[in-house]
Amino acid sequence: MFTPVEEALQRRVGELLPKFKDRSPSLGDLLDEAAKLPALPAIPIAYDGYKPLTQTGADAKVESTWLLAIAVASSAQAGAAQRAKGEALPLADTLLKGLLGWRPAKGYSRFTLAPAGGPLWLPKRGLYLLPVAVATTHTLTGVEED
Repeated sequence: MFTPVEEALQRRVGELLPKFKDRSPSLGDLLDEAAKLPALPAIPIAYDGYKPLTQTGADAKVESTWLLAIAVASSAQAGAAQRAKGEALPLADTLLKGLLGWRPAKGYSRFTLAPAGGPLWLPKRGLYLLPVAVATTHTLTGVEED
């Protein structure tokens, strides 16, 4: 149901920001303090849930939200979060300009801006995350039985 969108997003990120073509680690790997930190900067893509919009019989129109977490290296030093933010914001700007209005796959609507949380600074992990969220709609068709 969501694979076409995730794959299209990965390709699009690579088109918009070529150095990120193969830098889409899982968000879990970034946040797992026991795991080795992947190469940064990176832009993991995560499915962030869906919202039913309408339903008629076995057809349901849903909005799915996708989170792109811009991950840049940071530290616990004074001013580190501000420097990381300065690196992440231009990347967010490029992503939004290239994603809003773009259609990820046939049968899906063009991306719109979706609510995202604020930045997350994890100095012990050496990480600053700036979330960008986009949404698309599509119709799911189920089985209609009598």
